[in-house]
Amino acid sequence: MPQGSTEKTETISVFVDTPAWFLRPNNTDWRYATFLVPRTQEFTEGLRFHVQQSRREVLARNARFLLWKLRGKLGLEVVPQDWVSGGVDRHEMLRSQCQVVFSHTSFPANTGPLPVVWQNSLLDPEMQLAYGISAEALRSESAHKLPFFERAAVVQVSSENEARRLERQFPALKGKFQYVPFFQPGVCAVEEDAVRHKQADGGRLRVLFVGNEARRKGLDRLLEAWRRLPAAVRQRVELTCVTQFVDGPVEIPRDGLVRVYSGIAHVQVMELMATAHVFAMPSRFESYGFVYVEAMACGTIPVVPNWEVQRELVDEGCAGCITNGESAELSGLLQRLVEEPETRMRLALAARKRFCERYAPEVVAQRYRQVFRMAMEAGA
Repeated sequence: MPQGSTEKTETISVFVDTPAWFLRPNNTDWRYATFLVPRTQEFTEGLRFHVQQSRREVLARNARFLLWKLRGKLGLEVVPQDWVSGGVDRHEMLRSQCQVVFSHTSFPANTGPLPVVWQNSLLDPEMQLAYGISAEALRSESAHKLPFFERAAVVQVSSENEARRLERQFPALKGKFQYVPFFQPGVCAVEEDAVRHKQADGGRLRVLFVGNEARRKGLDRLLEAWRRLPAAVRQRVELTCVTQFVDGPVEIPRDGLVRVYSGIAHVQVMELMATAHVFAMPSRFESYGFVYVEAMACGTIPVVPNWEVQRELVDEGCAGCITNGESAELSGLLQRLVEEPETRMRLALAARKRFCERYAPEVVAQRYRQVFRMAMEAGA
């Protein structure tokens, strides 16, 4: 704003359609909408949030979740809860004097004239099919969600790749799918000099894996790739694994170069991330991956699976490495990072730069403001 200007940034007021309390307090989607999205106002001007407090909605949402789980246990047909039309507490919404509604689960069908930003998507079909989800299930999901895509003022997805694919799938909705990366207010970039100093270290290559679900996140793939390294190269790689093996055990080599931590605090994970050269999580299924972004901020080279969203995170391989998950290919990638320090340096600096330009909290907060403004204009 020019010096001496009295112009004020227009404030956009957003009603957050979420229950104030949820049976699964660690649910990522619920915590994101309830606690993180409202914090965007700390990083950009002109945003105000009202998080729904209705006791009625708390009871309704939790009861619906329990019913959904019960139907699954009884072997009855289950329709994922985010396919089902929901609603907000209209009295609270109107009292809040908000201009736009942000919703992350059920589509709120009773918002009246207020435009809705619906955070939802159809995940990468190639990834879902590879993970064993049937083509019929994907068609059913698409059919269920289409009416809500049509009713939303904006459908928020996490990547430009997703937005383009959905526009190709639903050409009549062109312009409605808008990307906003996930907002991570606690993540900030380290200094560039710190990245240069770390990656110039001529000692062993420090590789980090983090994932409570060891198998889905690909720890077995990473360990097999490590075993395949030539003996002389393997001696130059330290592998640190942080996991709780919640989806089954993975055999860990009895080797002093492989360490495993379980149940450590996030601050300790970030200390490991700060010293690691490479972060490798070759997941079989990954809708986004907050931890890849944390790695980029630390100047730690992310090794990501070859899926739609993750390719975009690392700029199609310019700011990280993309793997198909096969042990031979992944082993070759690790060997290259051991033997080519100049490649390591280039990728690490590019990863940090991409975080600063695209995923830093202030950048994402401004993108949210743009999307809320788009929704208001679409609903006018």
